[in-house]
Amino acid sequence: MLLDSNVEGNAPEDRELTSRLYGGDGRVRIRQELLLGIGGVRALRAMGVTPGVLHLNEGHSGFAVLEAIRNRMEDGGMSFDEAVLRVSREVVFHHAHPGARRPRSLQLRSRRGTSRR
Repeated sequence: MLLDSNVEGNAPEDRELTSRLYGGDGRVRIRQELLLGIGGVRALRAMGVTPGVLHLNEGHSGFAVLEAIRNRMEDGGMSFDEAVLRVSREVVFHHAHPGARRPRSLQLRSRRGTSRR
């Protein structure tokens, strides 16, 4: 699957978002991460794909977690805390740096500040 923002109907600045990875300033970067995370989950959903695991490479697709939580709350009628618990079991976070040895489960915090795994 390829997320391409260079499509008719998008504003010129939006069309450039997917033209270069890691390019631009902080505003461009956060917009790219929003597109990848939320847009990626929505694209999978539009294709009828329900992944059992979200494998996040570094923080670039971190907004996928928020979209997955929102989906659980909306579709499953879950509370925020229930959705956080469920999604935290479905996410693997991988940070590719020289000292990284293996993927780790993402630890999320509920509104009450308690850790969930």
